[in-house]
Amino acid sequence: MNQPTHRRTRPRRKSPTLPELEQAKAAVLNSLASLQSRRSYRRAMKEFIAWYCSEPRLALNRSVVLRYRLRLENMRLAAGTINVRLAAVRRLATEAADSGLLSADLIAGIRRVRGVKQLGRRIGNWLTPEAGQRLLNAVRTDSLRGNRDAAMLGLLIGCGLRRSELVELNVDQIQQREEHWVILDLIGKGGHVRTVPMPGWVKDALDEWVCSAEITEGRLFRAIRKNGVLWGHGLTQNVVWYVVKECAKRAGIHNLAPHDLRRSCARLCHESGGELEQIQFLLGHASVLTTERYIGCKQRLSRAVNDRIALHAVSAPSRDPVAPTMEAIRHPRPTDRRPVARREERVVKLMPMAKYRQRLPQLDGDVFVTDGGMETTLIFHEGLQLRDFAAFDLLKGDKGIEALRKYYRSYGEIARKFAVGFIIESATWRANPDWGRQLGYSEEALAEANRKAIELCREIREEFETPNVRTVISGCIGPRGDGYSPDSLMSEREAEDYHRTQAEIFRDSDADVISAMTMTYPEEAIGVTRAAQSVGMPAVISFTVETDGRLPNGRTLEQAIRQVDEATGEGPAYYMINCAHPTHFRDAWPAGAAWVERIRGLRANASTKSHAELDEAEELDEGDPTELAAQYRELKRAFRQLNVFGGCCGTDHRHVEAICQACVG
Repeated sequence: MNQPTHRRTRPRRKSPTLPELEQAKAAVLNSLASLQSRRSYRRAMKEFIAWYCSEPRLALNRSVVLRYRLRLENMRLAAGTINVRLAAVRRLATEAADSGLLSADLIAGIRRVRGVKQLGRRIGNWLTPEAGQRLLNAVRTDSLRGNRDAAMLGLLIGCGLRRSELVELNVDQIQQREEHWVILDLIGKGGHVRTVPMPGWVKDALDEWVCSAEITEGRLFRAIRKNGVLWGHGLTQNVVWYVVKECAKRAGIHNLAPHDLRRSCARLCHESGGELEQIQFLLGHASVLTTERYIGCKQRLSRAVNDRIALHAVSAPSRDPVAPTMEAIRHPRPTDRRPVARREERVVKLMPMAKYRQRLPQLDGDVFVTDGGMETTLIFHEGLQLRDFAAFDLLKGDKGIEALRKYYRSYGEIARKFAVGFIIESATWRANPDWGRQLGYSEEALAEANRKAIELCREIREEFETPNVRTVISGCIGPRGDGYSPDSLMSEREAEDYHRTQAEIFRDSDADVISAMTMTYPEEAIGVTRAAQSVGMPAVISFTVETDGRLPNGRTLEQAIRQVDEATGEGPAYYMINCAHPTHFRDAWPAGAAWVERIRGLRANASTKSHAELDEAEELDEGDPTELAAQYRELKRAFRQLNVFGGCCGTDHRHVEAICQACVG
């Protein structure tokens, strides 16, 4: 009799239940040391468990994880985000297998699910030196909370700390090593320990906070109640986020996160000459590749390589009045039936290679020196005759060219002596169409004079430029009318059309920047800025003011700067003040105002006289170089963004050297 055979069958494993998955999730979180990892893994596992339990499934296996990856890809998440979530799912499955909820075959299949390949890399967010300074200046340091926020922002952008590192700082970690203040034994991401050097200005802000809050031990930063009283023994990372967002909003900076300040610290260090290895130590990166991503070594949009191609398209100076616009072509009107004139054929030609046009070095914050009063020096000290105050007229003969070369060299020697940057302003302040005609120049002769002026500047640059004396060539544009009072006002469009001719000549030269000097009303400044924008060149606008601090047309300096910025999308690289004594405009600059931060340069008169008094004077008023230098030093201390210094009427190399001595030492 046959005995019945009992086939041994493998018990069918059921899919993990919600309580079992929650238990596995808790085990995963308990195994993570990093707060950031726990936060991201908790969110990733929570979303996966919710999706997994939203419908009946046979088991947690490879096909289920593949379906989840497809869902994440359809959500158009970044590759890095998807891979982090998949890593969390793998850890969850591994913990479930260790608890006996999954078989070895299932966990092996889940581990074989690959992440998403990252094609390219998303661009990061970095602050320029100007934006970083605006952010710091946006802090209101007239309260205990303001002192704390200033110290926090300083450590974020000046030392490259993470939010988590900032809130964990203790007082006893601020120590001196090798005669330099440092943050000692800072424990960062992944338990990495590093020592972070602290700039002097960051230490000053930190001292201000610690002294005002009377903190002597424990956490360095504390929460503050609404009534301004310290509360508790620390603060959360959310407070750091809120502080950065509020200050960025006041500074007019959008979409700024605390980690962007760490990234900005890395790039600013690199742009100021810092070694990549030292920046890696500063940030505590395990790999130098991570540091390269932080500073954007792989791609620089502000210095795009294709911007350096020595080609440009040349078209007619102004739009043909009967040529159709793009809007008219896309949406023609029934009444638009007039014949269209043939436009001038666009050609491509080679152009000189400007050295700093794509990135002006004076925007990095280093001190730059420029010249003094060119015309008054040549007339009163060199005994030269300048028709209509036009220095470009000297370019007609060798004697005049040598006089200009001697003039420039006196300022190049100052830059070399103090190891500061040098801005060479071309002798073209009067070289515009109206003044050229008045002096008997044809269009061709005037264009040639402008080109000669830039060529002379290029020769001076070759003579003086070194790594310590970066030399910028500035194509100077003056006002159409009188430099002291506008006799006839142009509209913005008229000013753009008028000054575009000179701007196009500078575009085809070695000029790095266009500087509009002695602007008397904002409409002309807007026209020059737009002309520069149309030819792809940076512009600097320098206004002149009367003894009351207002422009000759009665507008305040604030109104003029705001009007130009609004009309041109903050087109000028920065602003300057020229042809006015410091006593005329000092009281018109409120500390901390955003529009004041746009002013970087000073070219003041030696005399305290008004424009009308200077016009009638028969002798040169040279003022006191030492007194003028002291006034520059006071302005530099009050407004730290100032870094371009020169002179105007009545000043010469003696004044500029005294100014350098006072501001640089």
